[in-house]
Amino acid sequence: MRIVQQSGGHLQTLTWLIELFLVFMRLIHRMSKRCIRDRAAFNDGAKDMSDLTRGERLQIMLTPGELRALDDWRFQKRMPSRAAAVRELLKRGLEAEGFQQADDGVKSQEFGVIASSKEGDAA
Repeated sequence: MRIVQQSGGHLQTLTWLIELFLVFMRLIHRMSKRCIRDRAAFNDGAKDMSDLTRGERLQIMLTPGELRALDDWRFQKRMPSRAAAVRELLKRGLEAEGFQQADDGVKSQEFGVIASSKEGDAA
């Protein structure tokens, strides 16, 4: 893709920049193909990554004792993150039977994760 050099060398500089751009584009294309191939090998036929996105954020407040209990459970079960541990516990809790339903007017602070979850949490 050489163009005859004209006065001042501007055309040669422009040609060099275009060639450099094309080299970078080929490199990016190769890297993206490799990334797609590696992702497919990693997923090993699992759901596409876009299927794993979660659109809602849930924020909860825990006492130090509750957080310690969550982290202890998480590490015992070798869960990859606190979020994964919370999702697993929610799944198990929703599948369980015999849970107590809240009466009208009960406040959120009256529901704790561990029995000793009171103000200050001396546990």
